[in-house]
Amino acid sequence: MTMTILESAADSAVADHISLTLLDEVNSLAAEYRRYAKATAEGILKLAEILVRAEDELDREGFTDFLKAVGLEGREATVSKHRMIGKAAERLRTLGEALPNSWTTLYQLAKLPPEQFEAIMSRVSSQMTAIELRELLFAKVCNAPPKKTEPQSTPSFRPISIRFEGGGSLQEFLEALEELKRRFSFEVDLPILLPPATGGGAPRAEPLQDAA
Repeated sequence: MTMTILESAADSAVADHISLTLLDEVNSLAAEYRRYAKATAEGILKLAEILVRAEDELDREGFTDFLKAVGLEGREATVSKHRMIGKAAERLRTLGEALPNSWTTLYQLAKLPPEQFEAIMSRVSSQMTAIELRELLFAKVCNAPPKKTEPQSTPSFRPISIRFEGGGSLQEFLEALEELKRRFSFEVDLPILLPPATGGGAPRAEPLQDAA
């Protein structure tokens, strides 16, 4: 009985130690978050990075406690914005002094694919609003040079000869050829040597005419 009581006390002490350690970590992260709460560009990046760090380092319960401590509990849209900016913070810092000090503008920049971000970097300013950024992106899309298309090759033609020598009627051959034209969408302009006209003589050459 004495051993059971001692074990229970030891387990409780360990649990209390874990809880205190977690609480200390939550409080430390929350204090660091509040230290950068002033709305400057670097401050916004720091806040977002701390939130990302808290989400990575704390378990679910600890992260929930962190959100409570910094006033973000139940504000999933804001948390999502923090997360996006935090993960793109290093890329955003490449803007240097042109880094906008607006949450919304930074969020819009953070969402851009790398190639699109690089294309507009030189046009971004510290006072740029989200509306101005959208206008810039729209202008970039509208003024983009058209994609190069491969020139279409000009079809080449060469004459061929077809001589009808039986093994079916000429009419059957022509009908089959018309069906192939409809099926594969090609044009035919070939002379066909028809059987001699009544009365003898050489075969007649007549061009095939496309069906109207």
